[in-house]
Amino acid sequence: MKAWQPILRLARKSLYVLGTILVLCMVVVVGTATWATSVNTALAQLQASAQTQQDQLAAKQNDLLNMQGHITRFETLRAQGMVGEPARAQWVEQLQASYQGLGFDNRIAYQLQAPQPFVVAAAQAADAEAQAQAEAAGEAPVTQFHDLKFEMHDGHEGDVINLIRNYRDAVKGHFRVQSCVLDGAKDDGLGANCVLRFFTMLPPPPAAKTETPPN
Repeated sequence: MKAWQPILRLARKSLYVLGTILVLCMVVVVGTATWATSVNTALAQLQASAQTQQDQLAAKQNDLLNMQGHITRFETLRAQGMVGEPARAQWVEQLQASYQGLGFDNRIAYQLQAPQPFVVAAAQAADAEAQAQAEAAGEAPVTQFHDLKFEMHDGHEGDVINLIRNYRDAVKGHFRVQSCVLDGAKDDGLGANCVLRFFTMLPPPPAAKTETPPN
């Protein structure tokens, strides 16, 4: 019998314990490495998700600022009578009130034309076509113009100017003087035939809700 065999028998249990400890240590090391890798992957995914959410939040904040700016502009235009249902009856009533308020004796003749779709200049034909398509699809405001023609007699140039200025300050709406012809000068004054063009936008109809069919 070799001399080391008795020693090996006596150390067998200790060697088994040592081997078991080494195996457990290897398992712990491998498990720790796997867990660390898993944690790093989860952390990277969490950081990427947080960055994505921050980008989305920044984009939504910008959208909110733009929406608030557009709402403010929309309310201003609506207060000016440019957005919403056109106040056509009020335009005529105010013209009569302004004319009478300036103390003119003669009656004023007027005619409010039917609304017409607004057409931009030829240089913007492409934009006009896109706008028309959007309006037809109900995705954009419908832009219209309304011509209010009036005729007065036995006045002077200053009377016409005063009437238009007074009317502009009092009426709820935005218009431009499309044309104004002064003719028929006589001793007691002249005649004026003018066209005031109002501009309005009808908001697009609300989008139709799509109903989900029942299961």
